[in-house]
Amino acid sequence: MNIVVIDAGHGGSSPVGNSSPNNATGPAGAREKDLTLALALRTTTLLRREGIDVRLTRDTDANLGLAARAAVARQANAKAFLSIHFNGDAHPTTQGSETWVHSASTSDSRLLSASVQERLVRATGLSNRGVRSRGLGVLSLAHHSPDTAACLAEISFLTDPAEERRLRDDGYLDRIAAGLAQAILDYLNGATSGPAQPIADGDPNGDGDA
Repeated sequence: MNIVVIDAGHGGSSPVGNSSPNNATGPAGAREKDLTLALALRTTTLLRREGIDVRLTRDTDANLGLAARAAVARQANAKAFLSIHFNGDAHPTTQGSETWVHSASTSDSRLLSASVQERLVRATGLSNRGVRSRGLGVLSLAHHSPDTAACLAEISFLTDPAEERRLRDDGYLDRIAAGLAQAILDYLNGATSGPAQPIADGDPNGDGDA
């Protein structure tokens, strides 16, 4: 049976192993770490209904180091690893969905990222910021098995007041979770059209510790 690991970004109250407890915060106080966990739990429920063996890096408000997050997937010989995050920006009008792979990503990781980005943009209805690459610690091949497809989804910019309001709607969260779950199923079932061609970039806005 294929094993999938879902990583809810951030968590807890103090930094651990280059993972900050929280990064993006909405104008009204919504926290990235809470929303990533909510989406991870929803996505896990949907995948388990499809018979997928899903492991979570955290299911409470706890923080794990970046290498420890990846180790969950490596120890389980996971087929896929998805880290869930939200973006932040000093300009409240900045918005869009994007997916990240490591700068030394495998073709499988690029396949998974293409699937995630396609389904994510459909779910959020936001602008497509594409698949990007950087040496993100949580995706590093030094921590993952080379057989694990690994990517990181930046769902949207939490610093946009309108988006923060939308993220209070359970229906919207369910739609995003359904998109992420289907993206993983597409990858596992070989239904992804082809690997992404990532844009080499700098720090994903506000998640340099990912």
